[in-house]
Amino acid sequence: MAAYTERTFGGVDIVVNNAGVMLDPPGSRAQDVKRDVLVATFEVKVYGAIGLCHAFVPGMLRRRFGRIVNVSSGMAQLSAMHTS
Repeated sequence: MAAYTERTFGGVDIVVNNAGVMLDPPGSRAQDVKRDVLVATFEVKVYGAIGLCHAFVPGMLRRRFGRIVNVSSGMAQLSAMHTS
């Protein structure tokens, strides 16, 4: 996608990282979330965002302009985690 946008449009100026998943059941307690669920969640929320940056930031640097916007939802708030 990064190569296509470079060729077709001259690149992108803004990347919005807004990927998220909720793989554990609603209302799950933080201490009960299984390791495989945490790994899968990190793959989307962390590695996905970093992967987009790795793909698009080099073009932004070449053009000497660009912005990365990281968006979060209410689900990412620590206050939404159940600990009891």
